[in-house]
Amino acid sequence: MTKKKLFLAVQALLCLATGIFFAVTAVFIYRDGSAWIADGHPLDWIYSREIIAERFAPILPLLAVSVLFTVIGLVVGIKDEQSDKPVRDTEITRDLTVTRVSTASDAMRAETKRQNVIRIAGWVGFAICMLPIILYLANGENLPSGALEPVFLALIRHILPWIAAGLICLMIMTALLEASMVRETEAAKAQIQTEKKAGIGPAQTTVSAVENNRTGRIVRAVVFAAAVLLIIAGVMTGNAREVLVKAINICTECVGLG
Repeated sequence: MTKKKLFLAVQALLCLATGIFFAVTAVFIYRDGSAWIADGHPLDWIYSREIIAERFAPILPLLAVSVLFTVIGLVVGIKDEQSDKPVRDTEITRDLTVTRVSTASDAMRAETKRQNVIRIAGWVGFAICMLPIILYLANGENLPSGALEPVFLALIRHILPWIAAGLICLMIMTALLEASMVRETEAAKAQIQTEKKAGIGPAQTTVSAVENNRTGRIVRAVVFAAAVLLIIAGVMTGNAREVLVKAINICTECVGLG
């Protein structure tokens, strides 16, 4: 890793850490403030100037370092040289290369099998992470009528970790798939050279033919089916009415009618 890439990586981590700390601190201020108001202080403010100054003070050094790195990068002219270039689609590149091969090599077939295993494992892991969310939302007792804030906080506490775990599964799957597709592309290039030496001409293909693969259609169909099933489950358990009532309460409270 070059010094430029290391600098950009540190700068990105600092920005990410600063954003996370700010968000977490804001959530904790809201939680503690809500508990304080519930204990018999209904006229106090949750986000007062003194509370914000006290709770955000430990994060200021991190913010200062992040800003310093950003300023240094701007002054020195350190930037990602690939930022102005179009994003390279590894899958399309792989498909365009593979379709020019007359006979797939053993290395290409091995990578194809590996990609199938990675996809299955990734989507199974994602489905396992989504199962507790579905079970929680399907249970009407978890979404009672009444105070909206406790229900919303409990909802976040129960489903947010599982959503994060599911996204991590998909991110790992994508990274592993991309690495495998890069290896398959290299194996396909080697096979093309071998066939070229043997006098076998490359097959012809087009970008549109590659882009219209069935993977995208399958993913869209799965997402659509999951959305339909969740909507049906919400209607059957009565959660649709509960959501409508809570939405009405929010609207009336915001305009001062509640």
